[in-house]
Amino acid sequence: MLIGPALVVDAGDADALTAEVLASLPIPAGTQRVLFKTRSSELWNQAGAGFVEDFVALTADGAQWLVNRGVRLAGIDYLSVGPFSDPVPCHQILLAAGVIAVEGLDLRNIAPGEYQ
Repeated sequence: MLIGPALVVDAGDADALTAEVLASLPIPAGTQRVLFKTRSSELWNQAGAGFVEDFVALTADGAQWLVNRGVRLAGIDYLSVGPFSDPVPCHQILLAAGVIAVEGLDLRNIAPGEYQ
């Protein structure tokens, strides 16, 4: 599941990846691997800044949105797919459905689009 076509999607200035935000993004039906480039990508440019608690992450309804659409891998550009304030529900929803979460991706120099 880690190897194959993947879609990098720019989530713009969204504060959270809710179901509503995800529905507005260009994620075609049938997408199995999606990597989210968020405003958190810029945090990689702040060497030595330390851990940031208000990073962009999936909400529980966002995680369920991905599961409902058959996504099998969800990646994100900071250290957790779930929010710092409440990471457990997002992780539980994804993992219970067999969705692989890839965290800590450096996507700051990656353009949105399809990759292999």
